[in-house]
Amino acid sequence: MAAPESPVVAEPSGLLLPPLLMALGIILAVLLALLALHFLLKRLHAGDPPTTTASAWSQTSCACLGVGSKALDSLPVRAYSKGYHQQHECCVCLSALEDGALVRTLPACRHVFHCQCIDAWLASHSSCPSAVRRLLRQGPPSRSSCP
Repeated sequence: MAAPESPVVAEPSGLLLPPLLMALGIILAVLLALLALHFLLKRLHAGDPPTTTASAWSQTSCACLGVGSKALDSLPVRAYSKGYHQQHECCVCLSALEDGALVRTLPACRHVFHCQCIDAWLASHSSCPSAVRRLLRQGPPSRSSCP
């Protein structure tokens, strides 16, 4: 009679190692991609103002509200003249600029506006309504009227 066959026990052949290495490689690649994304976003937002506290938020929002009375008073006021100015309409109120009307000229872009219109605009904005160019870097909000 033949001897009974014993069950064949397979020895570990190392087939488990390649899938494990592949999984570890994928995890490492994902972690490196997330790290690169983190540093990229951090670099893009490096110039943003800090908004972590309430006081920082109020300081940031105040700087964007408008220009101060000193800055507003420094803007030149003239009587409008069609021959002198090339612009013939106030883009704040969309009305025609009439000869003799008091107007302010913004120095950065040379745009002309009715005095009352641009004063009201600059009380809540710090940029030109036409060119969207900032007039000042910062300044507390205030209201001032034309003389």
